Amino acid sequence: MQAQIHRLFLPTLSQPGATSTPPRDKVIILGDGNPEAVFNKEDDNGTYTIKAVDDPRTWNKILYNRPPQNTCSFNEIVSLWEKKIGKTLEKISVPEERVLKNIQEASVPPNFLLSVSDAKL
Repeated sequence: MQAQIHRLFLPTLSQPGATSTPPRDKVIILGDGNPEAVFNKEDDNGTYTIKAVDDPRTWNKILYNRPPQNTCSFNEIVSLWEKKIGKTLEKISVPEERVLKNIQEASVPPNFLLSVSDAKL
């Protein structure tokens, strides 16, 4: 599920109505954009799992796959995108209270997508 969420999130920066590319003029930031999330490729998760199976230090333990270089906030992702396109985006912040109210008022599936975006970032 995590890899599928990242496939939906990263190409569009989780922007409403976006289908395949990140925004080039403005971006909506849920909350303050500072909570960090971990982004891992699905293939990498498989590699780490196979390595853990063969490592006695990991037996009977919970393994968290959180490489520090794969951890970043939404604001950091937006900043990386701005550097890539050479343009500063207009940032529209939606307060956390408004995000939670939108989740409660929305029908399925929009409320699910809002919930995942809020939980991830």
